[in-house]
Amino acid sequence: MANVVVIGTAYQWHLYSPMYSLEILVDLVKKTNPDIICVEFSPEQLENTAAGDAKPEYPRAIIPFARKQGITIVPLQPDPLFWIEQENKVKEEIIRIESAPDLSEKWEFWKELRSSMGEVYSRSLFDFQCQAYDTWIEIIWDKFYSKMFPGLGKLWEQWNNRFWKVIEKTVNENPQKRITITVGNKHKYWLNNKLQSMKSVEFEHIQKYLNCL
Repeated sequence: MANVVVIGTAYQWHLYSPMYSLEILVDLVKKTNPDIICVEFSPEQLENTAAGDAKPEYPRAIIPFARKQGITIVPLQPDPLFWIEQENKVKEEIIRIESAPDLSEKWEFWKELRSSMGEVYSRSLFDFQCQAYDTWIEIIWDKFYSKMFPGLGKLWEQWNNRFWKVIEKTVNENPQKRITITVGNKHKYWLNNKLQSMKSVEFEHIQKYLNCL
């Protein structure tokens, strides 16, 4: 069966955090010894990595490493048209929420709650990747965000499911491979939950590798 582990990435934070630099991210990926790396890039971005400045960990670290090592790269992100359509739906829903008297106060609470996630960033890589942090993110996104704002919660679920569709296909087509999935850290809990429910997967949590760096 396929061995699968999910690594949470941090986008621009990798450029200025010595605790989770691009070099440390690559070292962590190396520890998982992947045959395949799934990346939060679209096929178009994979062909033109200059278009991925919002996620510098890919063009500057993960993709060069994978190509140098001959590791298969699988793009997870939908094509740009779907991404733009999804982003526009999110913006429209947020405008609706902010203009609704019964929801605007909840939205301000949510923004404060989400900003609190950044307070963990300065502590340690273990704090950022561990199972306890996953649980906290799951509470914030599933118990608060999706329950308070069902429209946004539905879009959040759709986005994660687009990742999952590609991952499930990759796992089923590579039953004897080691597969490392790299996504923004707030998606990690959702994908871990799905992977743990797959009987055809030998699931590992990235936490087990953190003491190996």
